[in-house]
Amino acid sequence: MTTITVTKEHIKHGKRGSCCLCPVALACEAAGFTQVWIEPGHFMLDKQPVAPPLKVDFWINRFDRGEKVRPMKFQVDCQPASVTTSPP
Repeated sequence: MTTITVTKEHIKHGKRGSCCLCPVALACEAAGFTQVWIEPGHFMLDKQPVAPPLKVDFWINRFDRGEKVRPMKFQVDCQPASVTTSPP
């Protein structure tokens, strides 16, 4: 599991309607993912398909409509490709 933190800076610099430059995509990159594609209901993080939590879909829709959103945290069930695990 990886925790993604969407900050005020991500919101400030994020682009509405962008699959690669929205605040959630920027936050995923900050968490170490290098290949990020964000769509409501479906993320691709370092070529791994990820089903985002429902609250994230609602958040993205509000942001894309120009509504006020706040920083948030959520978890995804994968790790950045740059993270390697040691064999047991």
